[in-house]
Amino acid sequence: MGGVLSLCCTQDLFKDAPDVWYASQSALEADYAFGAALGEGMFAKVRVVTRRRDGAAFAAKVFKKRAELSDGNELSRAPRADALLREIDVLRRVAAPGSACVRLAGVVETPGELLLLTELCGGGDLMHHVEGQRKFTAGDAAAYFSDACAAIARCHAVSVAHRDVKPENMLVAFDGRRRARARLSDFGSACVFAPGDRLCGFQTFNPTSM
Repeated sequence: MGGVLSLCCTQDLFKDAPDVWYASQSALEADYAFGAALGEGMFAKVRVVTRRRDGAAFAAKVFKKRAELSDGNELSRAPRADALLREIDVLRRVAAPGSACVRLAGVVETPGELLLLTELCGGGDLMHHVEGQRKFTAGDAAAYFSDACAAIARCHAVSVAHRDVKPENMLVAFDGRRRARARLSDFGSACVFAPGDRLCGFQTFNPTSM
């Protein structure tokens, strides 16, 4: 028996926004060309997309809005609508000129998918970038650590806790002098905290005393 069985659905989030909503996948592909795969997470796959009208390239985090059961009984999970809206809100909060957080360029949606378009960081994730270097100096480590601290400081300045900072979630971009700089990415686990909040981490990682 071919095809997939749709199990649940994330609601349409931006159907009333003409600059975001595409009525079909073919309408989306008339404006954007899909390229190479960059990675895959629990709820999304990341691909290179190019905007046809100006050639601008982005990293697109593509969420399937429906969980599907394939012929091989493999379940692809769909995110909750509130989780998607929170991630978009967090990305907009941390945006600032010169920010060490990855920049959200836009959001597009079809009946079956929602895409977060972010800046394309050509160096991949920091973990693999460092592993691929023939030498890694104390100066290199200091520069990346400085970028990580700047990103975290930006998050905390706008009441955002990332909650999943690690080298795999730092992307490497190159500035005008071809110097590698790190960008904090993957805000799917992030939350917004209120002044005075003491607990905003994951319960799994809390010490037993808490």
